[in-house]
Amino acid sequence: MSVKFLERFSNDFSQLLESEYDYNVVIEVGKQHNKQLFKSHKLILYQRSSFFRQKLGGAPKKINVFEIWLPNITVTKWRNWRKVAKPAKGCETGERWQTIKR
Repeated sequence: MSVKFLERFSNDFSQLLESEYDYNVVIEVGKQHNKQLFKSHKLILYQRSSFFRQKLGGAPKKINVFEIWLPNITVTKWRNWRKVAKPAKGCETGERWQTIKR
């Protein structure tokens, strides 16, 4: 396979983080008056992050949608994490995804 094809494929796959199409995970971040729901895709979160692998293993599931609560993560921190969560060129897969734990 060509490098360009793999780069394009990786980019398309990473864009699923931004897309809510056919989501199967709802993540609630923040506390009380400053909380927000985000929709995502289990396969991407599971494959890219050991943190989410653990969370998804014990997450409640309602009508084929997993629910995860992250009250100690602010909405701003979550949005920033999503921006950098896409693997950069040359990064080992998942390297940047670990930042959510901090």
